Amino acid sequence: MEFSALVRAAPCGSGHLKPHAGGFVSAMKYWYNVDTGQIETDETKSRGELVMGPYDTEAEARNALAAAKARTEQWDAQDRDWNAKGSSPGWSQDDPEG
Repeated sequence: MEFSALVRAAPCGSGHLKPHAGGFVSAMKYWYNVDTGQIETDETKSRGELVMGPYDTEAEARNALAAAKARTEQWDAQDRDWNAKGSSPGWSQDDPEG
């Protein structure tokens, strides 16, 4: 099936296919539900405060907690490095106005 025929075949706003250089890829997003530990799709997504995402793939969604933990650890390390160097001139932690 030609590219233009696939575009016409997909219902407008279906969210399931989108054009990509190598053909079509899924436009559906995936979400990680922090309460249940389940992966959800756009169609089954719970309330916003219960999910992390959107992610392009199910694998990315499944790895949401590990990725968030890694980012938090990286940011904590950056904060420790920043604090070890001391504050910038003209700024004091005791006086946020500067």
